[in-house]
Amino acid sequence: MFPTKSIRDVTEVLIDYRGKTPTKTTNGVKLITAKVIKDGFIVEGEHEYIAEDDYDGWMRRGLPKQWDILITTEAPLGEVAQLRSPERIALAQRVILLRGNPAVIDQGFYFQALKSPFVQAGLKARSSGTTVLGIKQSELWHVEIPYPTLPIQRRIASILSAYDHLIDNNTRRITILEQMAETIYREWFVNFRFPCHEKVPMIESELGPIPEKWQTGILREVCELMDYGYTASANVEPIGPKFLRITDIVPSAIDWHSVPHCASPEKNADKYALREGDIVVARTGATTGYAKRLNKRHPAAIFASYLVRLRIKPNFSSHLFGVLVESDEYKRFIQGNWSGAAQPQANAQVLTSIPIVIAPERLHRQFSALAEPLLDLKETLQFKNLNLRRTRDFLLPKLISGEIPVDAADDAAAELMEYEQQPA
Repeated sequence: MFPTKSIRDVTEVLIDYRGKTPTKTTNGVKLITAKVIKDGFIVEGEHEYIAEDDYDGWMRRGLPKQWDILITTEAPLGEVAQLRSPERIALAQRVILLRGNPAVIDQGFYFQALKSPFVQAGLKARSSGTTVLGIKQSELWHVEIPYPTLPIQRRIASILSAYDHLIDNNTRRITILEQMAETIYREWFVNFRFPCHEKVPMIESELGPIPEKWQTGILREVCELMDYGYTASANVEPIGPKFLRITDIVPSAIDWHSVPHCASPEKNADKYALREGDIVVARTGATTGYAKRLNKRHPAAIFASYLVRLRIKPNFSSHLFGVLVESDEYKRFIQGNWSGAAQPQANAQVLTSIPIVIAPERLHRQFSALAEPLLDLKETLQFKNLNLRRTRDFLLPKLISGEIPVDAADDAAAELMEYEQQPA
């Protein structure tokens, strides 16, 4: 184990805005809150903002710089991210900025060390609270950081940052692919600018003007099956099919490696078996309305009782309706129609009641032809990222603690970089 130094010993700048709440706006400068800091990155697409005119007045305690580290102090405690661009951002409560003293610690190593089990345990040991853990700045100062020599710090940072860099690049590509599929969907089926739309007159409908020969309806009308899931106990032993649960479909990608198994149903096994194109939707809890369309790369699996499985009729595009149910628009619709106060819930009738326009079958085929390669590549990149994260998370504690020498990990990182830079 390397020697240690306290966060106070290695930090040049600490910026903390706890006790203050800025006025939020719908656009302007991104406000980085605790909820968007996860797994070493700032999650895009869920931001709040403060007005440009308020920025200088709000950020009086100091301005963030590229490569500064952000750490959450409560709800959740200890999530860490690094600012990877010089973009201006504002800091919310429960987020502390750390900038290491370059004469003492490498900033990249500092970032990786804060994510390590050793430091995370130190944060929890100095935290307070019963239902929600939080840490005071005075206690944060005393948390210990592993402290190898600066040359070793830089090599460790270089190895682990190679994984983060690839994950970041793949995530950007995934976002672009998602945007491309959603743009085609909106152009064709919301704005009605589909191929040869100029030749099709518009007619009135209960949803407003729609192209002639199109229909209106609800999602249920294009579903071949609507089934509730199987009631079983998850089994960590690799026996039986994978057992897909709500917690597995909330992240941006299903990590099938971490999905548990369960005993196969004794009756109606086919009723619960998942196949390509199936859509699963959460029907209870705060994540009610979260949905995933299963693409091609998944093992034999069944779905749990708190999920509803929708199977789109074969003459319609499951790619199209997958884009719809994975959208924020669908989540908002379900949130506006669910029942229950303490425990939100929605049955299959509610989950399939969103109004839709139903285009001719040829447009469904054309949309799938365009969307399928985009979603296939997206899935490939998601699987790469899951593997990268697993490898990084395996190496991180061993490198930070000195259990694995940097020479042993250098070659593996170089081979990984060469492999991952090949076309997907």
